[in-house]
Amino acid sequence: MSVIGINGSPRSSGATAALVYEVLAGAAECGVGTRIFHLGEMAFSGCTACMGCRETARCAIDDDMRPMYEAIERNAGRRALVIGTPIYFDHVSAQLKAWLDRLYAYTYTKFGERMFPKGYDAAIVLTFDWDKADAYRCVEEWLADRLRAYHAIRILGSVTLCNATASPLSDRPDIAHQAREMGRRLALGS
Repeated sequence: MSVIGINGSPRSSGATAALVYEVLAGAAECGVGTRIFHLGEMAFSGCTACMGCRETARCAIDDDMRPMYEAIERNAGRRALVIGTPIYFDHVSAQLKAWLDRLYAYTYTKFGERMFPKGYDAAIVLTFDWDKADAYRCVEEWLADRLRAYHAIRILGSVTLCNATASPLSDRPDIAHQAREMGRRLALGS
């Protein structure tokens, strides 16, 4: 098993990446392998609605999403994702939205079957500059609902870093601890 991190930030060393890495570190403490994909460093487009995936259950676009699809599909045993996004203009980043749209390839085939690999758990990571911790609970719920409804992913919880610029993760041992605990929960499936 490995826990796959999705850093939906355009920056690979920002607050979202730091928090995703912290969750992955908690999983690694349980002896689980980890891997992270930085969407901001990947060359991929959004879904073009070509419907090529209906025949093959694979996206017809050949770009930097291919290694991610392969990692998700090869992940054996217990399966887990850490999905992180900064909040820009009151919602997920453009990179994360494009990634979610590209998961459309897993939604249904011509036979009506869901093709996303079964048995995935996930944790959601949100970062933003507002100092109100529950300000974007609606975004978290929206993301969790999409993952559950379209891909049958079980959401184990979330970690939020608010006021991220003024009070970064390095100054927030409480949030770092929550993130590591979430990683352990993902590793253990509880």
